[in-house]
Amino acid sequence: MASSTVFRTGISSMWRISATHHVSECSQTIFNGICKVQCCSLHNKRRGSPAYSEVLSYIGGYSDPGLEQKQLIDKFINFCTSDGEKTRARAIAYQALHHLSRTDGATKLLVQAVGNIKPVCEVTKVRVAGTTYQVPDIVDRDRQQTLALRWILGAALKRRTSNKIGLDQCLSAEILDAYRKKGIA
Repeated sequence: MASSTVFRTGISSMWRISATHHVSECSQTIFNGICKVQCCSLHNKRRGSPAYSEVLSYIGGYSDPGLEQKQLIDKFINFCTSDGEKTRARAIAYQALHHLSRTDGATKLLVQAVGNIKPVCEVTKVRVAGTTYQVPDIVDRDRQQTLALRWILGAALKRRTSNKIGLDQCLSAEILDAYRKKGIA
């Protein structure tokens, strides 16, 4: 349960509220602060993950985020995942959003940062009569988000190796730079 401990370090007060609600409302067993069954709307599909609205309202995002914001945060967490450790990636992503929530709404900052750096067109290779040409092409919306998040994470990893600080701090700094239209990404 070490990975859940990493998640709970930054937002322990929210976690206790979740566990208290879970005990009082649902009267189910809790092992080390983690729900063993899904029985109320407060918890996600996975054990121990609080619902989106609870986490995002805690970190200063929308009170009830729309589907696009949820998908963007899911994609952000999936890009942070390495070696199959999604719980750890979720903790890093939420910590980065928590650092952002000190200045302004974290979800709004992330959406605006991705909007600032997503590309409109990219070059694709087209082969005509034995010769390969590079032709500009319009990028789909999903690929725009994917490229923007990939660039943010790549810039944060590059910043981490040069500064020797945590990935969550590097991610939050890189998102702020992208929001301000500066930085590597």
